[in-house]
Amino acid sequence: MEETILKVSDLSYSYGSETLRFPDFACDSNSHLLISGNSGVGKTTLLHLLSGIRHVQKGSVEILGSKLEEMNQSELDKFRGQNLGIIFQQPGFIKSLTAMENLLAAQYFGGKGGDRKKAEGLLAELGIPEKANEKTQALSGGERQRLAIARALACNPAILLADEPTSSLDDGNAQIVYELLVSEADRNNALLIVVSHDQRLKSKFTNRVSL
Repeated sequence: MEETILKVSDLSYSYGSETLRFPDFACDSNSHLLISGNSGVGKTTLLHLLSGIRHVQKGSVEILGSKLEEMNQSELDKFRGQNLGIIFQQPGFIKSLTAMENLLAAQYFGGKGGDRKKAEGLLAELGIPEKANEKTQALSGGERQRLAIARALACNPAILLADEPTSSLDDGNAQIVYELLVSEADRNNALLIVVSHDQRLKSKFTNRVSL
């Protein structure tokens, strides 16, 4: 039986006199959701609210039975590290560390210790086990993208959030990244949420929220 792990209700966020209002939605574990819309409609703001990077001003974001609006910033940071995996448009790796060390650092900050076996398994699943001891700036763009997926999964998150993962890619590579996200989310029993304006993704998701 599927469990509802994310519920959004009456959510809005204001920048000065401008207010963004978001539709209500809920997601079960091990499902896939696309949040789409044109530039400027609030996709990244919604991602930041779902991940606790921005604090909820009005409404509710409930994840795994916990309401983000009731947490302070320190509690949000800890909750995000333990339960959420985020793939940003710009990964922001620690350049002084190797690929493996970046994964172990993600586990450390997520309070999950240094599970090297898990990290090695992720690099193998994503086809870059031989890159473990290389610095991230030595990796190709595709390899860095795979490493970003591995880092997001390093702490066994309940929710995997991806911000515009395919918008700058050609059709072939966009399909590869989409399949990687779905397969890795399913393998880790995580809810996958993709935030994107990429029209090619619409036909791939049965669950969609349009802003």
